[in-house]
Amino acid sequence: MTHRPDENDAAKAGGLADAFEDAAPYDPRLVDADAEDRAISGILRAGDAAARAIALDTVLRVAKHGAFSQPRSIAVLKALVDGEAKGATPNAPLVERMLVENGTLESIGGADAIRALIALGGEPALCETYARRVADRARRRNLVRIGRLLSTADRAVDIELLATLAAEISQETDSGARATFAPISGAFAALRDRIARRPDPTRDVTTGIVSLDSIISPLEPGQVMVVAGRPGMGKTALLLQIALELALRGQRVGFVSLEMPRVDLLIRSISNFSGRDTRDFNAGNPKVLEMPDVVAAVGRLSRMALDVDDSTPQRADDIRRRVRAIHRASPLNALFIDHLGEIASPVGMEKQNQTEVVSANVAAVRELARELQIPVILACQLNRALTTTKTKQPGLSDLRQSGRIEEIADVVVLLHRPHYYDAKRPSDEAELLVGKNRRGQSGDTVRVRWEPRCQRFSDFIIQNDRS
Repeated sequence: MTHRPDENDAAKAGGLADAFEDAAPYDPRLVDADAEDRAISGILRAGDAAARAIALDTVLRVAKHGAFSQPRSIAVLKALVDGEAKGATPNAPLVERMLVENGTLESIGGADAIRALIALGGEPALCETYARRVADRARRRNLVRIGRLLSTADRAVDIELLATLAAEISQETDSGARATFAPISGAFAALRDRIARRPDPTRDVTTGIVSLDSIISPLEPGQVMVVAGRPGMGKTALLLQIALELALRGQRVGFVSLEMPRVDLLIRSISNFSGRDTRDFNAGNPKVLEMPDVVAAVGRLSRMALDVDDSTPQRADDIRRRVRAIHRASPLNALFIDHLGEIASPVGMEKQNQTEVVSANVAAVRELARELQIPVILACQLNRALTTTKTKQPGLSDLRQSGRIEEIADVVVLLHRPHYYDAKRPSDEAELLVGKNRRGQSGDTVRVRWEPRCQRFSDFIIQNDRS
């Protein structure tokens, strides 16, 4: 929930310090003016209204209103908060209007001061980093005030004031950690609910492949499932098929495609539903769009809540910001990301080796899943060295560039098509190896049918029953 400051916040965050300012004079070494300005700049420079609202929420969640000390930063932040509380879009014109209304615009340097903040170049994706710097300096100021108060010899120490300030510092530093410990027996109600829960196709996140779902599903909120394979194995096809399955059941799905443009995903989706060869859409025959099976498939897709973001490049922070915006507008049931290797290096890690970058990005994906409490299904490449082995069959050790993938993932499904390496094997045969399953058995191999013409996986048993 977004923190919104009021008069009580001001008394708590700033009034206590004012009560003994003589014991803790203002010290510029305890203020990160650059971080304060850049946090505000990042909010104002965010791309759209939703992004600015997210940036504002992030700053207030991490630093709180009272952590800011610069008059300009305080005034602009208050204008943004007050304006948003009235339903206005957070932006520079709103700030100027609110400051004119409360008579403080000229005191901070006029409209030029607002333009200067924007020109400073604060990065919206780094608002949380800026806010943490601001919060850190605020804690340091309070610690210094406590020390100076305790060393003051010419008056008695105000124990109540000291205890209140110390409690505030402890609360901010712990970030609620005290509330995270609870008796293990307290989880019994959650266990009972899990056991008693009946299958709900409108909520359960399953793959639609019955033989695989019997082992790993349904995925739980906050879990990360990794689908890994060598190029050409069908990772994107499997991710898209699962996304279509969920959307077909009325669930709301987000799909971040860092490798394939949205129009190609549309072609694959139409082929998946209609059974038509994907090559039909690349043959220069516009009449294919008039075919009854294609029209029916497009109709089904138009009724689905499946949203695709194919913008590139994207850092993990970019993905988080955009997903949070769409999730806040209408909650997602699941998120798909294709694929991990295409997520750009985090800010400040551009020169780090790829292993460190991948580790940071997969950790960010896990945090996003936990924050939004939805499953995230993440595609991942396997190491090229796999192709030099005798069986070509993948294992967890083949996960590319980072052991953190195996460590963080709740479920890992390794995709293998024997025909890709051995032409004597059936071309429609594929294997889904459950390399990791945090809530169940690992090591099982599920044999499924692969239909390359329409990029579709299905159960062998179901197909045989239909024939």
